[in-house]
Amino acid sequence: MNTYTFYFTDGGGNYCNGADSVDNARFEEAGDHTVVNFWGYRFWPDSQSYTDEYDRKEVIYLPVLDAIAYLKYDVTQSKEYQKMRAEKERQQRIAVFEELKHAVADNADISDEWLKTHMDCVQNNPHHCVNGHNNTVLEHTRMVYEACRERYGNNKILLTVSMLHDIGKSEVKEFCAKKGKDRFIGHPERSERIASNLLQDQEGFSWSENVMICNLIETHENVGGKKAIKKYFSRHGDYMTRLHLCFRYCDIMGHNPEVRAEKLEELEAAWKYYDELAEAEI
Repeated sequence: MNTYTFYFTDGGGNYCNGADSVDNARFEEAGDHTVVNFWGYRFWPDSQSYTDEYDRKEVIYLPVLDAIAYLKYDVTQSKEYQKMRAEKERQQRIAVFEELKHAVADNADISDEWLKTHMDCVQNNPHHCVNGHNNTVLEHTRMVYEACRERYGNNKILLTVSMLHDIGKSEVKEFCAKKGKDRFIGHPERSERIASNLLQDQEGFSWSENVMICNLIETHENVGGKKAIKKYFSRHGDYMTRLHLCFRYCDIMGHNPEVRAEKLEELEAAWKYYDELAEAEI
């Protein structure tokens, strides 16, 4: 006699409820086309798998002889499951963005574990050492956001860039033993990808605004001499270059006060060269 073993999984190979079995005789009592209920789950005996209508857990059964067989079942291809999962992920993105906004603008605590990991990242770097304390990404972000609000008011583009510009640092953080400090190579690009993902579902942001925000995040460290400014200006135009330089000021104000003066001088020189480029365009 065959024994039918049932595996309950979330669709990713993780067994949620362990494994249970029922003998062949009880299984066949249901007939070939009857909906049966075992352990609170609905299934069709003549089906190879099904999707639970409430939790969308995948269930699969198979005959085994003399031993328990283990079967990993991959993510379901059910359209209903995919739709439900997409909606769940959309709601999560909305919730994370809202929590980040309150954490930065209102000094609220962060409860979401993913967001907490990214924003509590300590920056052991002289640029982020304020009064002998190595600021976390969240502490730096709050300083940048406040500087932006004080100087540019409720500019939605710049405030959003302020919130998201360093969110990817924890994913690229590495300690450079030779220099004795953390480094975050590639963090603008990583932050841009995270920001793009979070912003896609937020109300009140147009497609063009999201593009501008992501561009400013990805390029927020590309402020240097005349060559860098000219390259940015030629690629992105007058308005984006001004936003780029405006945000650079805010970012500098979130750095160690001891290094701000030099950075602000560099920014002033960048503004002067921008003015030359803008006049030449007229």
